[in-house]
Amino acid sequence: MPMKHWTPALGAAEVCFWRPPDARASPRLCALADALGALSKAHDKMIVLVIDEAQHALTSTEGINALFALKAARDALNLAGKGLQVMATGSNRDKLALLVNGREQPFFGATMVDFPKLGPDYIQWVCDRSKLQLNPIKTFEVFTETGSRPEMVLPAIRKLRLSPPAEMASLDEAFAQAVRAGLTAAKADFLNTFANLPPLQAALLRELAQTSQLPSKDERIGIFSLAMMARLKVRIDTEGLGDGNVQVDASSVQNALDSLREKSFLWKSQRGAYWIEDDQLVTWLSPLQA
Repeated sequence: MPMKHWTPALGAAEVCFWRPPDARASPRLCALADALGALSKAHDKMIVLVIDEAQHALTSTEGINALFALKAARDALNLAGKGLQVMATGSNRDKLALLVNGREQPFFGATMVDFPKLGPDYIQWVCDRSKLQLNPIKTFEVFTETGSRPEMVLPAIRKLRLSPPAEMASLDEAFAQAVRAGLTAAKADFLNTFANLPPLQAALLRELAQTSQLPSKDERIGIFSLAMMARLKVRIDTEGLGDGNVQVDASSVQNALDSLREKSFLWKSQRGAYWIEDDQLVTWLSPLQA
């Protein structure tokens, strides 16, 4: 039957195709490579597949299996067909690099390209859509203060829409104040939470923040290595994080890592790599580093 009548749903290594409710055909499973091959053949075109926030696939066995299925489909279509190009994007370069740096990863050796930061063109677009007559130059200056993070700017715009200042001349000032207030509140909330972490969790978070800034992953020591245990003990003792009786071993470190993940401070790949969840936390922790 013509492929255009089928709608796909991607699973780990198979695709389930189904037809509209009035169709008599039952859903059927087929290999991902076969499904994409049939789609390419039906349209006689190369397929370009874009996967946003692809690093999250590394957090589960199903996600990793899906990536290997995509690699098999890519290899098959590139050998016999119009071809398949896979573009994986992500908001964290270090996490995304795990897809291509390890020999055990499906896309080992693939090219990494850094996207440019959002610039004045983006802010001009935001200002135009806001209908608030914000000054794009002043808005961009405030945007850079947030580390070029739209999630810190857009709430301020929504706030101004609901409650604009009485004088239009103060609009840009009100916007800047709203953004800075949001950034200050977010930082204060994090630092307050950090200050109340158990000693080992606080030491671990600082160590991971520090090592995430190293230029090469080869310089990072293993999270369960004797060297890391020694570093954690020194940090706890010298920074007064504990009472001198904090247990630091593989079991306690694992428990601390699990707790930090539950608090959404850490991200973990299926193969056991740990990273700070949000790069902004690294910036806020930097002044605290020993």
